[in-house]
Amino acid sequence: MKTFREAVIDKNLSNNDGYSSKNETQDKIHVIVLTGSKSTDDESVVNRFIDTAIGMEQKAHKVVVGHAWVAEFDLEANTMVIMNYEDTGKKLKINTENTIVIVRAAAFMGENSDIGKSMIQAFQESGCFMLNDLKASVLCDNKFLSYIAFSRKNIPIPKTALIPTEQAIENAHERIGGKFPVVIKTLSGTQGIGVSIVDSMQSLVSVVQSLKKYNADLLIQEYIKLEYDVRTLVLGGRIIACTRRNKVPDDFRSNAHLGATTEPYVLSKKEELIVKATARVSGASLVGVDHCLVDNEIYVLECNASPGIGANYHNYDIRTVPQKNKDSDDSKANIEDIFTTIVNYLRYRSNRNLTSFTECGYKEQVTIKGLGKFVSKFDTGNGSVASMKKVDKISVEGKTAKWELDGKKYVDEIIDWSQPNVADGRTIEKRPVILVDVIFNNRTYVNVPIALEEDANSDFLVNRNLMEQFRVSVNPCRKFVLSEWKSSKTQKGK
Repeated sequence: MKTFREAVIDKNLSNNDGYSSKNETQDKIHVIVLTGSKSTDDESVVNRFIDTAIGMEQKAHKVVVGHAWVAEFDLEANTMVIMNYEDTGKKLKINTENTIVIVRAAAFMGENSDIGKSMIQAFQESGCFMLNDLKASVLCDNKFLSYIAFSRKNIPIPKTALIPTEQAIENAHERIGGKFPVVIKTLSGTQGIGVSIVDSMQSLVSVVQSLKKYNADLLIQEYIKLEYDVRTLVLGGRIIACTRRNKVPDDFRSNAHLGATTEPYVLSKKEELIVKATARVSGASLVGVDHCLVDNEIYVLECNASPGIGANYHNYDIRTVPQKNKDSDDSKANIEDIFTTIVNYLRYRSNRNLTSFTECGYKEQVTIKGLGKFVSKFDTGNGSVASMKKVDKISVEGKTAKWELDGKKYVDEIIDWSQPNVADGRTIEKRPVILVDVIFNNRTYVNVPIALEEDANSDFLVNRNLMEQFRVSVNPCRKFVLSEWKSSKTQKGK
């Protein structure tokens, strides 16, 4: 297995930008916030979501796990009836076709774990759109499951090992480098709770023994000295807000709930790539990604499928976040913008279809902005780091690729290199990777990595990761299921 420090980001996981068309009309929706808390705090995330949706003239209700139950469930009629939904004896009938369920962590943690997961599954199976579904919620809640998923996709994380028993302590410590200090974390937990730093084997054993008495599941992680970390909110694959969380004085944690100060933060391009890749691997439609930057090395610390939205965020993406308050010192204005952005996003039906895969053919028409339309082969066996575009001529000068297509010349920055293996085991020559914007099935996907190749059998070869962004499954017996093909002079009948 690669060490996390040596891992290379799989850049084609970094963008799944498939936001709705500007011409699409918005639906009336019913927002359900699923929680385990009965808090009446107006500033809580639960109540802010409800107040925002109602303020936008949408239906909104809170369902408290442990008190509410599903009384009726009619799949054919697309209806559910929830009893005692706010622990007040009230009955709530919902139409699952236009219902969005926002899942908060308290709905499936602690004493609500089993019943909460069952209720999430009930909403999910009924056809409600889940923010987030059970798989993503469980993955993000379990730190070790998420680290496994990150490592498989080459997301850079601190060296991590599981401590299943007290007998495994020394082995786990050796696997992360055998140095002190180290960090001990419970597999579940938010707001910095269940996180400890230890500086000796004696302390390590003592902490593990103490936590094991409470049946805590633990992992050990290399210690990374940091002054701050960064929380980024990603919605539907697009970064909508970002904040820097400064380390708590006399503490190694930087959680806002522990008193850490926050300030707006602007990501570098490399940070953007890693954050988007992490969000995609998490499977969550809305996720908070935490990372740090130490000695120019980026480490993803964790992801949160039930992120807090109370910090001083930088309204990052002007395409999706209202910017009227971007220069204001009033952080609440920015927070309101984020809640509004999320609810607005959910009102577009096409955005609520991103959780399901659509059948496509093994050949489809794909448009590359600035280049034209191409017959594209959807290659399910292609697991290389980038999709491939056939061009007429390529030359490389340093970090720049100069290439030609149909008599036109182009110059692009090389962001990576692709060197796939072929069926007979041979490794072909490295291909320079550049970023392009791609249009498929009426959606635009920005900064898609493609490898340039002169000697290729296909005009445009779509790899598995781009298919995942497209949210398609390939039918090997059909072509042009989601598109049509008409040759043109610029396409030369390809």
